[in-house]
Amino acid sequence: MKSINHNMENKINANKYAFFHMQTVLQNSKTLILVHPLKSAQEYVSIPKIDRCFNHPSYSITMLANFFISKIFTLFSMVEGLNDNTELVLQFIQKNPGCHMRHIQREMDMAMGTIQYHLNLLEEMGRIVSERSDSHRYYFPVGSFGDLERNILKILNQDSAREILLFIIERKNPTQTDITSSMRISSGTANWHLVRLLQYGIITEQKEGKFKRYQLNGKPDSVIKLLQSYHSSTWNTWSNKLAELFLSMSTPKEEDSQ
Repeated sequence: MKSINHNMENKINANKYAFFHMQTVLQNSKTLILVHPLKSAQEYVSIPKIDRCFNHPSYSITMLANFFISKIFTLFSMVEGLNDNTELVLQFIQKNPGCHMRHIQREMDMAMGTIQYHLNLLEEMGRIVSERSDSHRYYFPVGSFGDLERNILKILNQDSAREILLFIIERKNPTQTDITSSMRISSGTANWHLVRLLQYGIITEQKEGKFKRYQLNGKPDSVIKLLQSYHSSTWNTWSNKLAELFLSMSTPKEEDSQ
């Protein structure tokens, strides 16, 4: 092997291949770490020398090795296709768009670090996209939904927020008091979800004296379509409830029929 004059060298191996040669050079009291792509374990590739360059005194060889190993496995996955677990995570997101990491981890019963790895891999491969909102990052298949649909899906994946949205659609323009009394939740909880629904552009707010009334922004078609496609059990329960409510309102009372 060619002799190399530098302070340290480290070859990162993935499967049976060596991909990078790493060397460190001290410059102005800082550690300059250069990474060179390798054609094989014995020779260099005749392409531009520096693949990555970190100029920071706190990076260690171990940290960088872990970083590049993760990139190498990403490269292999892009070339060879998804492994079984990554494919399962992708399928889960396709069936449950707008889910967040803890939801995925809970339903798939995998370690959090494993789920994070597969999510990062899928996102780097361009198979999914993510959006951070509040305390969660939500995941969607690439190219499947517009902005409003993604916001609605975020809400539909959260029990309390979803129930508030469906209550607003059902009652058309309830006040916050209507929501808290019917759903038996605190005003603080209701207000927190209502603010998010307003920020997402899903509902609108109208003042009526000292009260505020809330209604769906537009027709309910988009919400109903997403419910039917991705939350069928919720849709079945809710539609049955609406049907019973409609029948009770349309059925004449005995005293009226006499």
